[in-house]
Amino acid sequence: MDDDFDNWLANREKEAPVEDVPVEDGELSVGTLVGDYRIVAHLGRGGFADVYRASGKNGEKVAVKMLHKLDDRSRARFARESEILLQIRHCDNIPRLLGFGSFGDRPYMVMELLNGFSLPSSDGKVAKFVKQVISAVEALHRHGFVHRDIKPANILSRDDGTPVLIDFGLATPLSVAQRETDGLSIEDGKRIAVGTVGWAAPEQFSGLPAGREADVHAIGMLVNECFTGKMPGSWRRIYLTATASNPKARYRTVQELRRAVDNRHLRKALGFALVAVLVLAAAFAATRLAGNGEVARGDNMGELVYGFEDDGHAGRKCAVVLKAQDARGDFVIPAKKDGCAVTRIGENAFDECKALTSVTIPDGVRSIGDWAFGDCSALMSVRIPASVTNIGGGALDFDDTALRTVYVSVGDVDRIKKLLLDSGQDIDDVKFEELK
Repeated sequence: MDDDFDNWLANREKEAPVEDVPVEDGELSVGTLVGDYRIVAHLGRGGFADVYRASGKNGEKVAVKMLHKLDDRSRARFARESEILLQIRHCDNIPRLLGFGSFGDRPYMVMELLNGFSLPSSDGKVAKFVKQVISAVEALHRHGFVHRDIKPANILSRDDGTPVLIDFGLATPLSVAQRETDGLSIEDGKRIAVGTVGWAAPEQFSGLPAGREADVHAIGMLVNECFTGKMPGSWRRIYLTATASNPKARYRTVQELRRAVDNRHLRKALGFALVAVLVLAAAFAATRLAGNGEVARGDNMGELVYGFEDDGHAGRKCAVVLKAQDARGDFVIPAKKDGCAVTRIGENAFDECKALTSVTIPDGVRSIGDWAFGDCSALMSVRIPASVTNIGGGALDFDDTALRTVYVSVGDVDRIKKLLLDSGQDIDDVKFEELK
């Protein structure tokens, strides 16, 4: 089949007229014979090709994809799509190419007929689905191509439910994608971008090269769509990393993304194990101290790195906790630094504090940054003052920590719950207690 396809590609330029302006051809009528297949129904029209349901001589059902836009660029993309399907045909999550040919001056390909697909929503099913999509994209990347248009509409399924990534019309060699700065929008054909708004990575719409990281971004968007905005904490960091605005901040490869999916519950499991060790150690220490008539007290362990910023009042500065180093046990954040009130806990400020079991946030703090305590796997309780008016995404991450108790001011439970829910955090298993 590969030799036949190479011959077809070699003759493609001779068979097809060169057009300066794209030509839109009408749909084929039901009953039209295309090669060995008879058209049964028109399934849809994309940016440059129509898709039909057809039946073969023995009644087999297939999909026929036929080019309707006959400019050189569209012909080249259609031929490239056929090449890609042949090269990665051994991947289970790629559509099976059954044949190809020309109907007049319009090239077509025959593929397996697929069904619609509904995105999963439970943790385990989402993980399985995402890894199946990754398998398709991994095969594509291994052969030196980038898809650039991964979205729900381009995922169908076989009868057994296996998801299949389709539509490689915007796929391009990685060497080209890394230097290409413009192209055709899948939506309207205008030379403004490559991809679909809402799914494509920022670099695909900003005139910057879009490589493998663009596909990683799209898979991250699929994760968000699966959970319809109600994302478990164990997935939130995966989503935020995969969809980072800066391509260099994302997972470098889909293999890294797969490992993150596989290990999404690891921090939580390690957190509970660490809590158990700390509790046993504390009990042992208390027993030894009690024999000498001494009382064990939790001291403030660790150091804080601060920054300073204008608090909005003329001549007044406030302190920001930028980073905590070796904070552990029961930790109390100071209310002031160098005479300046502490008003904000920065993003990822305590993310390296694996032995932190409880934290008291002082009155005056107004904002808790994204993932401020998200990686504190041993954290069991936190005190949030009434002054807090903003809590960032994953700031406490109840799914990946041991955190189960939140202490708040009297009458402040509902407001703090709303702040946490608005930041996308699941609080179903969290106990809220009021402090007088």
